[in-house]
Order: sequence, then C-alpha cells, then structure tokens
Amino acid sequence: MPSRRALLTACASTGASAVLAGCGDLRGGSKSDVDAAWSQRGRDSTRTGTRSSGPAPPLTDAWTYDGDAGFGGIDCSPVLADGHVYLAYTADRGDERAAVVDAIDAATGERRWSATAATTAEPIQRTHTYADSLVVADDAVLLQTATGLVALEVEDGSERWRVDNVGDGQLGSTPVHPGIGDGVVFAGYYRHGRSESEPLIYAIDLEEGTERWQFEIDWDERLVYAPAVRDGVVYAAVAGGGVKAIDAADGTERWSERLPVYGVPAVTGESVFVGVDDEPSGVVALSTDTGERRWSRTDGPESTVPFGVTVGDGTVYYAAMDRLVARDAATGERRWTNGGQGSERIFYGAPVVGGDYLYGTGSSLFAADRATGELQWQGPDGWTAGSPALADDLLYVSLEHGTLEALSECRAELFGRCLR
Repeated sequence: MPSRRALLTACASTGASAVLAGCGDLRGGSKSDVDAAWSQRGRDSTRTGTRSSGPAPPLTDAWTYDGDAGFGGIDCSPVLADGHVYLAYTADRGDERAAVVDAIDAATGERRWSATAATTAEPIQRTHTYADSLVVADDAVLLQTATGLVALEVEDGSERWRVDNVGDGQLGSTPVHPGIGDGVVFAGYYRHGRSESEPLIYAIDLEEGTERWQFEIDWDERLVYAPAVRDGVVYAAVAGGGVKAIDAADGTERWSERLPVYGVPAVTGESVFVGVDDEPSGVVALSTDTGERRWSRTDGPESTVPFGVTVGDGTVYYAAMDRLVARDAATGERRWTNGGQGSERIFYGAPVVGGDYLYGTGSSLFAADRATGELQWQGPDGWTAGSPALADDLLYVSLEHGTLEALSECRAELFGRCLR
C-alpha cells in the first residue's frame, strides 16, 4: 500500500472534489478511544458473541502487531478491555517453549507489556504451551497453560496466582476459556485425551486463586469445554457426554442432560445452545431451568459440529464446515444458509455479530450480512482458527505466529486504495 506521505502528495496534486474529500479524511481522521469490552471468546461468559455495532465492510488494516513468536502454536482469540487488547502466542527459547501474553494499545497497536505465563521443556512430541483460553476480568488476565491456569495482573503482567489443573503430558488444543461469575473462575481439569483427564470442574477465587469447590462429573466422558455462566449457574458441556447445570455458589448439580456435545455452550433468554454430533451434526436448544430439549436441528451429512454459536436478536448463527447457518432461536427453524463451497471452509469457529454484520474466520476473514447471510467482504487468504474481538469501529483478529491485526471501515478511496 502507498505510504501516507505518497498519498498526501497525490492529494495535493489533484483538484477533484471527491478525491479531496477523501484526502481530508486522511489528514483529519481520529483514532477510536476503544472503550469497548470483549473479555473472552464470545464476548463474555454467556458466550453469545454479539455487539450492537461494528465496522461496516469493506474493511482495511488500521494497524498490525507482530509478537516475538518463534513457533506457530495455537491461534489465540484476542480479548479487549480498558483500551487494551491482549494476545497469547508461543515463543521458542531453545530447549523450552514459552506461553507469552502481550498487552497492546487497542487504538495504536503499541505494546504496553509482555509477560511469560508458562514454560515447558521441548519434548519429542510437540507440546501445546497454552490453549485458546484468554480471559480478562477484574484486573486479571487468565490463560490456561500446560503448567496450570494462570492469572496475570493487567497493569504489568506479573503473576497473581497459578492453579494446577493439568496432568502430565500434552495440553489439548481445544479452546477452554474459563467461565467467570461473581469473582469466581470456573474451569475443568485438562490433559491431552479425554480418558486421561480427571472428571473435575473447579471453582477458583479470582482474587486469591484459592479453591471454592470441586464438582465431580459422574460420566465416563471428562473433557470440559469452556463453560457458560449466567445468573449464578455454570453450564458445562462435557465432550461426548452432555451438559450439566451447576450452582455457582456451592457446586451442587441442578440438572444434567445426556447428548453428544462437541462444542461450547451459549446461554441467553430461556435457552442454552450447543453444537452436537447427532449423525448428522447440528445445534440443540436446552431449557435453562430443566435441561429439557426445546428443539434440535441438524445440517446434513457433509456438515461438522458447530464448535460455538452466536445468538442475537432472536437468531442463532453458527458455522457448519463450509456453510454459515442462521436459525430462529425460539423454534430452530432455518432462516438462511450461505456457503457450501467444498474444501474452502471460509466459515470456521463461532462468528461474531456487530450491528448489521456477521464476522468470522477460517481460510480468510469475512463479513456477511446478518439478515441474509450474503458475503459482503472477504480478506486475503490466511488461515486462522481464533475468533475475532469486536469494538464499535474496530475488529481484532489473530493470525499465525503471534500476529494481531486491527481492521476498520474504509471510509474513502483514492486511486482504488483505501484511505480510512
């Protein structure tokens, strides 16, 4: 893209009013204050992934941040709070690998601090030093690492506490964001392989790192996805087992529902929504009070289990391999489907909603019309599994090797180039 100096020179040499209007935008444009909050993948602990506004496509780079990653690792969903965006990545340090968290100015892309959350020895089999699990809450940044769940201070990245909730061996790559509610952190016990994990869910004091209670899963299945939390209830999806509703105050079970769950739950209104492998796969809506199935819908033999869903204004949105699907949240009836382009897989993970648009990741970043599913904009190819974070006029997405991009609206063009 031409430099700012080159574009200003071009502006000075032309007299076209439309072009000059664009040049005025370039000279006088102001940065966003970025006072929005997107505390974890799915926005907050209900994991509905929705904001009332977002940047209108086409999108353009506002800034790019490159961390000091020396190893690809896991794509980490960025989180946003108090004018800063947080990113985790893996740094290669000779015989060790480090899980690094960076705090970055959300408006400018400048680094505020960088901290090592965990280190692991380099084994013969590659080790995931962390899961896609960043959460920011009450002046702490949380990350699930191969040495335990770690809480860092937002001011400087210093360690607040560490809880051992992992076994020996490789940490799985599944996103396992801890749930947060009333100063308590809710997380499972993690290790690579479902049969090797212990059937436990922990409640941990966010300030002190002390254990409040343990909940033991009475199923053979043990891997706990990121739980959803709302109104004093923890909704925990157990891979292949089902969903359990647990009282957040004392760890007692309210209800459990057996079903082939393979995704992260989202809770809103009177329903918990979660992806299932029902041959074929699809989405189920459960009653928040009883766990009873309100509706169940599948998406055909070529679909994959939606790992997460987004819910806004009475509609459930999710990805089913190369298709994006919208369903009525009350009935499960399909509103629209878009995609079906074979191996492209441009729709991946849980999309997010900002105003009139739906944003998502996969083999590229994309924006779609939330009312129709029609693709409005698609960025350059570049695979990422991390879910975006969203402010009113900026979209943040993590790419390979510790790279973070902030994208904004293209408000004016000059010679086919966006001036922002």
